[in-house]
Amino acid sequence: MVGLFSLLYLELINFLTLVTEFAAIALALSHLGINPNIGVPIAAIGLITIVLTGSYLCWERTVKVLCLLDLAWVVLALKLWPSTGEVVRNTLVPGVPAGGITPNLMFLVIAIVGTTIAPWQLFFQQSCISDKRLRFCKPSL
Repeated sequence: MVGLFSLLYLELINFLTLVTEFAAIALALSHLGINPNIGVPIAAIGLITIVLTGSYLCWERTVKVLCLLDLAWVVLALKLWPSTGEVVRNTLVPGVPAGGITPNLMFLVIAIVGTTIAPWQLFFQQSCISDKRLRFCKPSL
């Protein structure tokens, strides 16, 4: 019974995670001036294609390239060059943007939390370790 509950819970959470991820895709596309009604189905088809046709190694390399795109944040930070005091203050003191709490802000927060905190990642991590046949090593003294 506990196993069935865990399975149903995991399925529900996976579904909700996908919903929030596609909500984040829709938000990003709308900010880029791309109609989400066109872009989201293309993203879904791309995701399905990767899952059905790619090997684990191909998927892993694709994700590594996408992760390297995160370095764009460093480039943006260097280009904007905020003062150190401003960076420290905004890092340590929480605040609400000038427009206040709007539906768009709440949508963004939900999308970020929904795509960051995902229980399925625990299972995924375990399968990655299994697929790569990684084992614990005893430290040599």
